[in-house]
Amino acid sequence: MDKMQHNPQPQRQTQSNTHPQPRQTQRHAAAHAAGAAPQARRTTHGNHMQHTRRTVSNQAHLLDSSAYSRQSQSAYANSKSSDGMTRRGLFKAAAALAAVAGVGATGVYLVRNPPLFDVSINGTTYRVSAGTTLQGAIKDGLASPKPGNLMAVDGSVAAEGKGDIFAATINGKKTNNPASKLVANAIVTISDGADTTEDYSEKTEKIPFETKSDDFSTLDSYFRAALHVYSKGSEGEKTTRTGKVSGKTVSETTKEPIDAGYHIIDANVGDEKVVALTFDDGPWETTPQLLDVLKENDIHVTFFVIGNQVAEHADTVKREHAEGHQVATHTWDHAAGAGQGVNLTYMTAEEQKNEITKGLQAIEDCLGTKVTHLLRAPGGNFYGEIVNTLSGMIDAEIGWNLDTEDWSRPGAQSIENTIKSAKPGQVILCHDGGGDRTQTIEAVKKAVPYLKEQGFKFVTIDELFEINNKYSGKADAKDDKSKSDDGTAA
Repeated sequence: MDKMQHNPQPQRQTQSNTHPQPRQTQRHAAAHAAGAAPQARRTTHGNHMQHTRRTVSNQAHLLDSSAYSRQSQSAYANSKSSDGMTRRGLFKAAAALAAVAGVGATGVYLVRNPPLFDVSINGTTYRVSAGTTLQGAIKDGLASPKPGNLMAVDGSVAAEGKGDIFAATINGKKTNNPASKLVANAIVTISDGADTTEDYSEKTEKIPFETKSDDFSTLDSYFRAALHVYSKGSEGEKTTRTGKVSGKTVSETTKEPIDAGYHIIDANVGDEKVVALTFDDGPWETTPQLLDVLKENDIHVTFFVIGNQVAEHADTVKREHAEGHQVATHTWDHAAGAGQGVNLTYMTAEEQKNEITKGLQAIEDCLGTKVTHLLRAPGGNFYGEIVNTLSGMIDAEIGWNLDTEDWSRPGAQSIENTIKSAKPGQVILCHDGGGDRTQTIEAVKKAVPYLKEQGFKFVTIDELFEINNKYSGKADAKDDKSKSDDGTAA
């Protein structure tokens, strides 16, 4: 009986020491969590066996510690479970907010980019899908434009229906791009396509000039036109185009050749409203008064001065030049002597040359610069052999289209009316010297503002030639093209 009562203690101790490591670890953790210092353990190694002796009180303490450990673990588990629930709640709330935000963003996007919207096409409202193009609208039958034709270089039809497919506007902006997209509430027009011209190759050729002159044998020939020009000649140009689809050829003269020689012409000014106001026989005592009027009206004119009067009125001539007017020669002494004061043709060839040389020299000496070699012959007497005599000495002789006859003092109103009657490109003859020019000055005061109100611009003779040269290379529309079907110029 005593033996039987003595044996249980070792058995319990043995059982309590079975698998000691995990339980010690738990006890140590529980004790550490409770703030208690772990029991010191003493271990001895021998025969790979461990024998631990504890008192009954120690065993009770261990049992209590085990219980405390289980309670602590349960509390920790409950805390962990509670924390997990809190985190899962936060995740669910965040997910809900994200869903609401996504729905809001989607709504804004759909408002700004509706899948269907209305457009007006040629006055009719249609509902179309987002991304619909002009080509798509036509394919869906919302418009039925007719394509244009492909035109040959000669203006005939090279291929029907091969031009632009359509012409369109989207909110007023023109386009013929089939891929142009329609936008919500757009106002769209779709109409027939325009004709287009075939591609072509192009070749440019020079047109040689000839040497020939207009008739200048009589005084009547002089008055055929206002500008009497010596030309050195210049080549013209012709462009030939060959269609790459039709094979047809068309030739066009883009620049007319100018023949060398002496030519009597009027200025070609196109549609420009310009006139050239000119004054002879100065400089004179009253020329500064005329210059004041011209300055007030901000216009430029041409003065044909008499050479032997320049030195006496040098300040006036310099003012003319400084204020933008052109100064040209009216001979040295107005053809005095053998010319009887009016006609260079009465003079010998040498006398004629001296009149020009000395007249130009007086101007250039006064101004200290070279000037354009323009002449106005006294009385318009520039015909016959003198034309050949002065070739190479002057660039042109300048006549007139309108003669105010102010030299005879017909009255300011008469002079004014003549000036007001000017047409584009014309040269107007007046005088600032050779007598009292009060009537001329009064007429200019009234006529110049009138012509400016009508849209006219006053130019010098040099400026008139510049405008003429700009247009002289262009022929009339009826003459500038020649066409043929066999590739040759007609």
